[in-house]
Amino acid sequence: MDGAQIERTAFEINLRHAVEREQLEVHFQPLVDGRDGSLRGGEALLRWRHPDLGLIPFRRFLGTARDGGILAELGDWVLHAACRHAARWPADGEHPPLLTINVAIEQIMQGDLAERVAMALQASGLAADRLELDIDEIVLKEEHSRILGTLEKLAALGVRLAIDDFGRGLSSIPRLKRYPLRAIKLDPALVRDVGVREEAEAVVEAMTSMAGILGLEVFARGVEGEAQQAFLCALDCHLQQGPLFGRPMGAEEFAAYVADRGTAS
Repeated sequence: MDGAQIERTAFEINLRHAVEREQLEVHFQPLVDGRDGSLRGGEALLRWRHPDLGLIPFRRFLGTARDGGILAELGDWVLHAACRHAARWPADGEHPPLLTINVAIEQIMQGDLAERVAMALQASGLAADRLELDIDEIVLKEEHSRILGTLEKLAALGVRLAIDDFGRGLSSIPRLKRYPLRAIKLDPALVRDVGVREEAEAVVEAMTSMAGILGLEVFARGVEGEAQQAFLCALDCHLQQGPLFGRPMGAEEFAAYVADRGTAS
């Protein structure tokens, strides 16, 4: 075994013990209404505070977690931790802050995700209609009956379901009505090219039009500039997220941010 393999093995072993060693953290990135900048919620983002490497974003250990078969375990930890934090956010006003959590297909294929979600909601006291689960677009290409059964159970709980990073596979559009979905979230790569490539703008416009016909909300992730913000709002894509509106924050910092925004409104 060479040095690189030893490092990869040690990295995976440390990740397997991250939960019990209390090295995991959940951060949140604001979701806003692009028309007036009002806060509409926060997306939960997993972070690993490695004792030697510092704070590591999820994308850097996603592959290790998937290869090691612990992605569902980490997802379960995020679900419980994020619901506990969100239950403490001020929820007064017309739009109580929505919590959005990404769900891996491995969690869906376990078959008991609805039961795990119900347990997390009950333990935290978070209302089901304040939770949105973002599902990878890959589920639109799968034919497994377990996916449909699990998503129907989640919808029956009152949880919102959305397709994440939508737009990487346009062949998925006809399959959107197969599942009890409430929203789609545009792939950040498409949003990034708004104002740069006319093709990207045409695709985004077509998707928002199609979503409206299907009764789906459209969220835009990765919004970086005011021109993108304005273009999306003109298409009635008001729910937006990205560097223009705020970076990811630690749980306590985000809770204070929610409280401040509530006071300001």
